[in-house]
Amino acid sequence: MMENKVIDFESDETLQYILASVIKRKETVNKLKAKEKKWKLLFLASVTAVISYFFFIFQSGFFTTFSEFFSFLLGNMGHLMFLLLTVSLYFYTVQLQKKSEKAEKTFQDLRCEIIKRSKELWATPETWEHRKETFRWMQLTYGINLYHENK
Repeated sequence: MMENKVIDFESDETLQYILASVIKRKETVNKLKAKEKKWKLLFLASVTAVISYFFFIFQSGFFTTFSEFFSFLLGNMGHLMFLLLTVSLYFYTVQLQKKSEKAEKTFQDLRCEIIKRSKELWATPETWEHRKETFRWMQLTYGINLYHENK
């Protein structure tokens, strides 16, 4: 019911575009955070597997010196690939975190811009009433707080 009012109410195209933009950016932030969380869990599982594997190798008493361990590690391509995978997962996770933070900052900047310019965007008393409905709808539907600049 309220969704139709927000989409169909009398407003200029700029306002419609800005609201659609902030919704799209919020969805992008949510997707990136979910993706980041999955890759972080995969990285932690990989690190746990590497540490466990090497712990059990050392506990077996198979190696008497550290140099024997390194020759065992470098002599097997599977070990190197597993370590390379873990390191790659780390760097990919860092890259995703930076991308997520950048998307979050862009979203927050746009959200704050809407709040600062609300008097311009809803200039007449009729549209000011739509503003209240729009803000409420955005909060309930998408979790986007347009009332205050602080999260």
